[in-house]
Amino acid sequence: MNFVATRQRRHGEAWPLDLLIKARAGDSPLVFSRGRMKLVGLFVAGFAAGWVVRSAVDSSHDLAVGLVATAYGAYDRTKRLIAVEREHMEDLFAEGKARYEAKRARKNARSDASGPRVAEVPHARTERAA
Repeated sequence: MNFVATRQRRHGEAWPLDLLIKARAGDSPLVFSRGRMKLVGLFVAGFAAGWVVRSAVDSSHDLAVGLVATAYGAYDRTKRLIAVEREHMEDLFAEGKARYEAKRARKNARSDASGPRVAEVPHARTERAA
């Protein structure tokens, strides 16, 4: 059986479907011409390449998910570390401020030594019974 392609083509140009459609009388379906073998080989190669790419994408997907999970863990640890360091810095500033105010209070107490002190409370005289 000779099948003829219905599409127009240039001289010497072979369409992939033409390679599958053309069959000679008496050809067994198991016997392939060189062109048909090439087409089948390209199909198998494409199928295998797609399979490999899909497998690589799946494994890279798992790798990407693992990286995202690791990034979230690192973010959580960093956030915790920053909170601890912030608390440490707040304590440092509070202690520094308290020390500064204590020094300022002592300096003011020395300069005002001639006047009455705020902490001094006058005592009332009490009479003792003899």
